[in-house]
Parts: sequence; C-alpha cells; structure tokens
Amino acid sequence: MSGATDPRAGFALPAAIFALVVVAVLITAGFFLAGQESRIGQATERTTQAFYLAEHGMNQVMEGWSPGAASLELWESAGPATGCALCQGTQGDGEWEVTITRTGERLYFVQSRGSITVGGRLAGASRTLGQLTRTITAEIPANSALLTRGDVSVRGRAEILGEDVNPPGWGGVCSAPGADRPGVITDTGSTVETSGANAVVSGDPEWTTEDLSDDDFLQFGDLGWDDLVALAEASHRFAGGNFNGMQPSTTGSPEVCNTSDSNNWGSPLDPGGPCGLFFPIIHVNGDARVQSGGAVQGQGILLVEGDLDVRGAFEFYGLILVKGQFESQGSGAGDTQRIRGSVLAGNADVDQSVITGGATVQFSSCAVTRAVENARGLSTIRPLRDRGWVDLTVAGF
Repeated sequence: MSGATDPRAGFALPAAIFALVVVAVLITAGFFLAGQESRIGQATERTTQAFYLAEHGMNQVMEGWSPGAASLELWESAGPATGCALCQGTQGDGEWEVTITRTGERLYFVQSRGSITVGGRLAGASRTLGQLTRTITAEIPANSALLTRGDVSVRGRAEILGEDVNPPGWGGVCSAPGADRPGVITDTGSTVETSGANAVVSGDPEWTTEDLSDDDFLQFGDLGWDDLVALAEASHRFAGGNFNGMQPSTTGSPEVCNTSDSNNWGSPLDPGGPCGLFFPIIHVNGDARVQSGGAVQGQGILLVEGDLDVRGAFEFYGLILVKGQFESQGSGAGDTQRIRGSVLAGNADVDQSVITGGATVQFSSCAVTRAVENARGLSTIRPLRDRGWVDLTVAGF
C-alpha cells in the first residue's frame, strides 16, 4: 500500500541529535575535567608555596632568635610570644607568622603559619608547621664576683663585692636582684687577703674555696672556649695590646648603633640608647691592657687569651673571661673603675690575682644574664634531633 508508514522514517535526525548531545557532553566534561585538573594543580602549587612560606618563617625565627631581639628578656609564659620583631614577614605571594610557646626548661614549641595572600580566588591557601626546639647557650659559672685559681690580693680601696645588684639606670631592664654570692671563689689551698683599711671583700660568704679544673674556665655547658671565640664580632677581634677610647657610637639617620666600630663596646651607661642592646663578644688573642686616659665603657663578654690588666676609669658590665692573670687598678681619684657582672680568671700559671686602688668588681646577675642573652649567636634554639617536626595542617590544627 502506497499510504503505509515506513517504521524507519525519521531515525537519522534523532540519532544525529543524540550524537551531537553526546559529543557536547563529552566536550563539556573534558573542559570541566581540564579546568578541575588545572585548579587542583594551582591549589596544590599554592599549598606547596604556603608550606615553604611556613618553613621559611620558622627558619628565619630560629636563625635570628634571641630574647633581646624579641623585646623580651625570656619567653617565660605558656602562651605565644608577643612583641617579637622577627616573628612575622612577607615573601613572594604570601606572608608568614610565627608564635613561640615555652613548654619546659629550655624547651620551646615553634609554630609557623604560611598563607598565600595574592592570586584572586586562589588566594587563601595556608599551611601550619610545628617544631619542638631547645635552647643552646653558654652556661658560664657566674656564681661569684671573681672566680679564679691561686691567691687573691685586694689592696688600697679596692673592692670585690658578692652582693647581687642591678647596675645604675638598669631598673627598667632588670628584675629584682637575686641571692648574694661569694665575693671570691678560688681553688682549694689558695687564700684571699686584704691589705689596707679600705680594702673590702664581701658576700655570702666573703670568699670560699672549691676544687677547680681547667673545664671550669674553658667549658660552658653546650659551648667551649673556642665556640665563644668563633662567635666574637668580626669587628671586635684584636691582637694583644693596649685599649682605650671605647665609647658607644651611632650611624645613619635616624641613628642606629654602629656595631662595626671596633671602639664601640655597647652603652652600659645608657641602656635605653641606640647601643643599649649591643652586647658584643670581644676577643683579644694575647695579653690586654685597658689603659684609659679618660672614662671608657663597655658591655658584653670579653675573652682574653692571655693576661688582663685594667687601669684607670673603666666601666664594664657583663662577663670577663681571662685565661691568664687578672689585675685591676683603679685611679686614686675615687671609685672610677667598676666591673659589674662577673670575672673568671683561669690563672694558667697559678699567679696571684691583684685588685688595687679604687677598683671595684661587683657581682650582678642582671649584667651577666643580659650579656649572655643578647650576645649575637650565643643564645639560639635548635630543633630536637628526634620527632621534633610536625605538619599541623595534616594533623588537623
């Protein structure tokens, strides 16, 4: 019959449409998957960048760490450190921020968060890392005004005082003085003698003896003598000789402490000044004589390979470590020479230590503590060797 309907009529058009739909779906899915893959790649790249930002911030803080630089004498609290000038920064497309928590004696938990801050909708990626660290520092046995070996002679108006005091003008940077210490600790069999009505040795007790060895003068906890020498400022390494003219100096505008000036040994008489936090490690590779023609001053840690002879008007706050003999002679015009902190004199040849004239050696735990904590590179934090590092992002923090 010519009017009969062909059952195959119109099949090509629906098939073509269906094929076009399938192709369109496949193309759309391809573009979607490609876009997803691109976004996943970019997100992974951003997350990796955030990881390295966090790691960079952590390394920066650990490399430049010191309580003085953090505007704190010591991070004692159980919370994040505040006022830390080194605990945030920017780099590339992001920023990092570090908080430090004290978890125990000499143990600190360093937490660093890196965040991507540019990139539009791709910004905001962040990673957080944690590192358990411990402090590495010199443990210098500053338990008396003078630690030495051999006999000690105190003459004229000289004083060796073991009572703990804060240096004048340091009230804002020191806590309350601690317990009084011996004026002199020397080795067993040695004596301490005063000569003259005004010569003074005082403390709790005035003086005492102990069994002392070379290590008491050459090994300081985690660090030895050579380690301290290696940390000395490049501009403050000297051959033996006479020293004079030491005064704080500044450079630039606004003024900053000129730490490269070899005659700048800090500003103990002005703790709030530009050089108030400059406590250099000073090394003299030989005998040293401070022969001041006028008032000179310094602070920090003074290392002398040979003998040290101090004369005239000299103010030094911190630690003086001498391998050989220590001799101090103040002028006759008053108490113009004062060493506040602690002196360790090994007396390699077991000679007599002599303090005479108007010289004063006064124990000060604050001067010792600030010298150690603010000396560049002397007080650092290092990662624990085992299980010290964790990715806090992965851990769910």
